[in-house]
Amino acid sequence: MSRLRLLNLLLRYFLQGLLVAGLLTPAPIAAADKLVALYSAHAVPYAMPWIAEEIGAFRKYDLDFDFVYIPSSSTATAALLGGNVEVAVEEEGI
Repeated sequence: MSRLRLLNLLLRYFLQGLLVAGLLTPAPIAAADKLVALYSAHAVPYAMPWIAEEIGAFRKYDLDFDFVYIPSSSTATAALLGGNVEVAVEEEGI
């Protein structure tokens, strides 16, 4: 058997071993994505996140969703700009 053929055979077995080892290694369990949203008034337009929570939409898509009430618009803006919340639910003005 030639030296090149032997190296090729060893490389092929090595790569197959890596493939088998990769397939047998358990996949890491991912935690739910954390999502924090704020709302600034108790009104009907803010009901959608509560409805989604009740029907289980957040669990279905593996989201850990917190809906936080912040009544002051300046505090809400500071929380959004500071990165403490990811989403600000806002009522459409007329």
